[in-house]
Amino acid sequence: MKVYLKILRIALVASLLLTGCSRKDQKAVTIQDNRVSMDAIEISFQNKNAIDSQQITLTNVSNIFQADGLISDLYRIELGEDYWDEPIDVQMILSRNGLLDPPVGTISFGVGMESPGEDESIVLYQYMEALVQDETVSASFIPAHYRKQTIIRRLASESNLPHQKNQTQLYVGLFQHTVESKNDGLFRVYLPSIQKSGESFLLNPSDRQTFMEDLESVYQIFIQKGYRYSKRSLWPFDIYIQSLDTDGYYMQRNEFTSIDKSLPYSTNFGAIYLHIDLFQNGYQTDIVKPILIHEFFHFVQSNYTTPSTACVWFDEATASYYEWTLNRKLPNATSTHWFLLFDGVYPVIDSTSQGYARMPLIEYIAHKQSDDFIVKAYQYGGKNGDWEHAFYSSFGGNPANWASDFYEKVLLGRVANNYSPHDLYIELVANNKDFRSIGKTLRLSLPSQEEYSQLLANRETPLLGATTLTIPPFGARIVALTWDEKQDQNAQEGWNPVVFVEGDVSVAVIAMQGNKYDLLQGNPDVVLKNFPQSTKKGTQYLVFVVGLNDSIQNDCQFSVYLKPAGQY
Repeated sequence: MKVYLKILRIALVASLLLTGCSRKDQKAVTIQDNRVSMDAIEISFQNKNAIDSQQITLTNVSNIFQADGLISDLYRIELGEDYWDEPIDVQMILSRNGLLDPPVGTISFGVGMESPGEDESIVLYQYMEALVQDETVSASFIPAHYRKQTIIRRLASESNLPHQKNQTQLYVGLFQHTVESKNDGLFRVYLPSIQKSGESFLLNPSDRQTFMEDLESVYQIFIQKGYRYSKRSLWPFDIYIQSLDTDGYYMQRNEFTSIDKSLPYSTNFGAIYLHIDLFQNGYQTDIVKPILIHEFFHFVQSNYTTPSTACVWFDEATASYYEWTLNRKLPNATSTHWFLLFDGVYPVIDSTSQGYARMPLIEYIAHKQSDDFIVKAYQYGGKNGDWEHAFYSSFGGNPANWASDFYEKVLLGRVANNYSPHDLYIELVANNKDFRSIGKTLRLSLPSQEEYSQLLANRETPLLGATTLTIPPFGARIVALTWDEKQDQNAQEGWNPVVFVEGDVSVAVIAMQGNKYDLLQGNPDVVLKNFPQSTKKGTQYLVFVVGLNDSIQNDCQFSVYLKPAGQY
């Protein structure tokens, strides 16, 4: 259905572009000198030169796009490259029929840009002060300020840089909302005015006050942790509430061109978008504040990094960590991408999804030495982009010294994660396709007593099973050991299978009986002691192997065999 609606909307857009109108009573576009006009809107270009009609398109899209708090028709402006950096003046006629009755809040001029989503695009709006005189609303802006922006989406696979094409598409309209700006003017919240249970406000005064207090609290949390907002010179910081496709976004303006990416982000912009659905039942701190702290930390990061020094995965991992600290609830994005964590403590690909997955790594390091290491890493890595040194010095040295301990704690549930050893065992045995990237099942063959005796007579080592594992650099893979229950009777007293993996790796086994776990370790092999008794009690074995070098991949031979009794 979503695909069908998207196709239908694309068809409608194409129709509008071809016809220049969407309703019978809509006027045609008029271009005269330096002005473009259409029914209730007029756009003037300040350079006073005659307009190149080939580079400018004006379309009424009211029947296609909806917007929270919109009280006018909605227009799309498409501008060619020559007009990106040129200030423009916009005038719109205010229809009193669109205002809420009784009139509430503030009327602002909104400029939006389309952000591509997985199913369909949405338009994110920013508001500017407008001059309201009689029934005319006027404002001025520079299109490039809305084009050169990066949207960081929660739960998206990657960040998005919209409008990477030869046209700038902007959406303009008039909006009515309430504006909260307290706490010494540090924050400004735009709440769309809506008709809800006889009220014209999204939140009641008490909820709005709590919201502002939580914003101030988030601001102070990072100050107390040693962060500084040194690149920010203009306040307030804007928070926009509108319909989104995920819970929250952070948007930052990029003051660079496609050629020169050395200039910093414009932290004097920086805004947070929160989904209006979060507020349908009033303001709830436990739901909204974790999202606030995640998105606000993206702004904090931009005070330390530039487009050329930023580390995307570390940005998302640390933002997700601070989100987790508020209620110890694993962020949805981390739950979605958790399996990427097994591909190495440091990801090979620098992406947001890799960062979401490594939130448990940040929690592990913070537990070992406090989360002061995060600000120290940004102070060094954000300055020169040498994140390898920043991680080495702040994470505790060579990962070979701590990677094994980290994955052990992940699998034993001692670090924030989404699965228990028993859960992982069950999923691997069931051959769940979502788990194939992190491990496999090895079915053991237990010899009969006669077969076992014959192997010993021939001086052969009884091999119960073998496979090949490819271990990522400082990453981990897990193996669930299984066997035919009918073979349990073959296990004789003194049989202690040995798990052995060749190469520069560490090996450990989790022996599970219900919710009771025993960690079995050894070097270089692990002995499954009391195996005959354990099998009869229903013990399950989950082996995890951790790579201890930084090679691209480590192909290892994995085997389980028997040694004659008394040879341990």
